[in-house]
Amino acid sequence: MRAADFAAKLEQPALALTDHGVTYGLIDHYRLARERGVKPIMGCELYLVDTLDKESPRRHLTVLVQNQAGYRNLMRLVTRSYEQMYYKPRVTYDDLEAHQGGLVVLSGCPSGHIGKAIESGDLDLAERYFVRLSSVFGDRFYGEVQHHESARAICRQIVELASKHGVRLVATNDAHYVEKQDRQTHDVVLKLKAGDKGEEDPTYGEGFHIVTRSEMRDLMRSAHQWMSGVTLESCLDQTVEIADMVDFEFEKPESILPPLWEDVTTQMFQRCQNGMVDRSLRGKTAYEDRLAEELRVVLKLGYSEYFLLCADVTTWARQNNVLVGPRGSVCGSLMAYVLGITHVDPLVHGTMFERFLHEEKKSHPDIDLDVDSRHQSRVLEYVMSRFAPHAFPIATFGRWGPGGVTNDLTTAYGLSPDRQKAIRRAMTELHDEQRVFVASEADLTQFGAFRATEEDIPGFCRVASRLYSQVRYVGRHPGGVVFCPAPHESWFAVAKAKGESLCAANYVDVEHVGLLKMDFLGLDAVASVAKTIEAVEARHGEKVDPGSIPLGDAETLRRFTMGETDGVFQFETRGARDILREIEPESFLEVAAATALNRPGVSANLEAYVAGKRAR
Repeated sequence: MRAADFAAKLEQPALALTDHGVTYGLIDHYRLARERGVKPIMGCELYLVDTLDKESPRRHLTVLVQNQAGYRNLMRLVTRSYEQMYYKPRVTYDDLEAHQGGLVVLSGCPSGHIGKAIESGDLDLAERYFVRLSSVFGDRFYGEVQHHESARAICRQIVELASKHGVRLVATNDAHYVEKQDRQTHDVVLKLKAGDKGEEDPTYGEGFHIVTRSEMRDLMRSAHQWMSGVTLESCLDQTVEIADMVDFEFEKPESILPPLWEDVTTQMFQRCQNGMVDRSLRGKTAYEDRLAEELRVVLKLGYSEYFLLCADVTTWARQNNVLVGPRGSVCGSLMAYVLGITHVDPLVHGTMFERFLHEEKKSHPDIDLDVDSRHQSRVLEYVMSRFAPHAFPIATFGRWGPGGVTNDLTTAYGLSPDRQKAIRRAMTELHDEQRVFVASEADLTQFGAFRATEEDIPGFCRVASRLYSQVRYVGRHPGGVVFCPAPHESWFAVAKAKGESLCAANYVDVEHVGLLKMDFLGLDAVASVAKTIEAVEARHGEKVDPGSIPLGDAETLRRFTMGETDGVFQFETRGARDILREIEPESFLEVAAATALNRPGVSANLEAYVAGKRAR
């Protein structure tokens, strides 16, 4: 976000993101840049190898997306790089050539094959790499020149190769952080990454921030005094020309799921009618009318496959003795009830279908399936197998929170235990009470612990504010799955984290591009219910069906009224028990009202609710 904000502030027309070997940030970059009127350029600094031999060195190559075809090819390359992973993802030149359409390629930084060959003095090898890329990509290949100290040794040879082979030059800035003052934060990250065995104070040096054209001109002049003014201005102009040639927007999926069932409309009608018979609702006018209206909306919006998918998973779970319990607004759907997705009759409980789904709703319907935590992995394995190759686990981005920031800054700066505790308390207060997730220096300097530390370590508050809430690691979402109606490379690459293949995007990203996300969450509360059912059967020989438990049992309601709800999900807190004692529920509907009133912003209505009940 800060990079897009800064580019907009500088009135830059475009901003490129090229992370090393990964594309986790591209959808977020696309969204944030476009929201600020900056053209997002999507790319990656691929790890390129000559062969897949373990000894073949990995080298950097800058690859940019020109159009839809290029984006799909980049996603294919990154996916393949993880399939061929050896410590880090990697692709070969043959892979690159096989997926070159729609991509713009630069000759690379000093860590590329061309740069390394020049550094070693093997100019013939450097030229062979240069010519190979030029012959494959034609006018989509550019010689890359930079101002950084590490790039100065190769720049003259890159210019000569470009002149010899008729290749245009482009000036690039290897920005690893946003503003010049963020160098200190970057140095801290480098130190943490290096650990005890690395340099004492590692740094990239100056100039690795986002710069203006004027700054870039001055930096290039200082680094390459031999370069003519005409050549320099041409290199700067090419950045704009590359931005102008980029024409990319994410494809909106035509449907949220592929055709998983034949004649899906007929199947929907048939299964719903069968469910009406099973629930003894056939011929009841109110139910027939409600179902007809829900079917009309679902068919119009194209969500038939979605309901069948949810019914498929819940049916499999119950057939395999896995307790599953959908929650939320889906309980307002009669269709979900007759398909066996829920056990809640919406006409009995007065729940509204429109709260779950209506014709004007822009986002996808959201059915979260809570499952017995002991068997969550089985459910996920079934989903991945049953709906392959259209289902993928979603990535999650772990971020620096109060503990992580405090511990890492203690490591970097050697803070005393007392100061570490004071900083941790301040950051926890900021996080928990004010709910600030993107902190500024001003947010931190209101605390004495930060002001005191800033006096001893100038820039400390800025470093802490820059680290806080930033991505620290990538993992697998505990229950999130994304479904693709078409090959995944139209939207994301498939990466690996801790050996697991997953969609290289998080839940916000996949929703932004219009893909369907579902949560199959393992809950201990559901496991507790399942264990209770198992215990009853073991002791009494009776199999309890949770869906058939009477909701008006007098003894149960009496215990709710007394607040005897230890261990009862959503009713075991002191606040929830106090509400129950106030309401004194006499029916299941009043129990439902009690849990609804135990919500921020709604609890203020408790007094009015109780007064209304007493007046009645």
